[in-house]
Amino acid sequence: MLALLACCCFAAAGHASGPPQNAELNSTAFQRAGANLETPPPPPPHRHPVRCSGASADLEPAQCAYLHAQFTVWNMSRYGCKADDPCGCRPFGDDDVVKCEGPSGKNTTVTAIQFGDFDSYNTLKGTIGEDIGALTDLVTLDYCCNEITGTIPDSITKLTKLESLSLSDNYLRGPIPESIGEMQALRSVAIDRNYLTGTVPPSLGALTGTLKALNIQCNHFAGTLPSIDWANITYDPTSPTGRVYDCFLSPRPQFSCGAPFAPNKWACPLPQGAAQYCKAVCNT
Repeated sequence: MLALLACCCFAAAGHASGPPQNAELNSTAFQRAGANLETPPPPPPHRHPVRCSGASADLEPAQCAYLHAQFTVWNMSRYGCKADDPCGCRPFGDDDVVKCEGPSGKNTTVTAIQFGDFDSYNTLKGTIGEDIGALTDLVTLDYCCNEITGTIPDSITKLTKLESLSLSDNYLRGPIPESIGEMQALRSVAIDRNYLTGTVPPSLGALTGTLKALNIQCNHFAGTLPSIDWANITYDPTSPTGRVYDCFLSPRPQFSCGAPFAPNKWACPLPQGAAQYCKAVCNT
């Protein structure tokens, strides 16, 4: 309720002291005053900070909050996993699906998330949270073979220590994040068999010489491939020849994507090396 104070001034002659009993506000003055009043925005809803417990009691707060939200979305309680203790989640025995590490035996940070082929009869459903970039020490991220929807969050490119990214066989849509080339630790990228669109970001060329495996076949990619060094986009220094061409922009002729997936439609002509080293096929 807006309280208005009316201040009335009266000439000495003909007016009794004090404000009149039935004073009327001048409507024009009232409207002018009201025009200068700014209604403050409503206060943000009060949110209790998420706290982790058990094996996750020392987890960095932002990581705790992200995994708490993700476990809730995926209804991990059906596997006996608690949203406030992601580091203690072992639904299939001693294997950690969320690996946590830290100094002095304390689980302060997450280094691996491994939900690939998690449960063929009850796959994970939901999206990849926008705050995944909080997992700054993550080395392995495996969400393969589930029913994950939505897009690949741009914040995933903040995972500069990530070496292995597997998002294959899901229902992901949208583009590859433009700044994927900032993820300089990446060694393996598998995002095949989704519904991803757009084309390959030119920044991927920054991973030439470090990436060992790239699989983006069987999506809805289309358009012109960037002219990056496709001949050296995948490299394995441990192999006898120093070269392992584990790169798939399109399926090999003897294989098909299989319904409901479809081969990518790359524009002709293809950049040098894309067909020879990465099995790219252009859409004629």
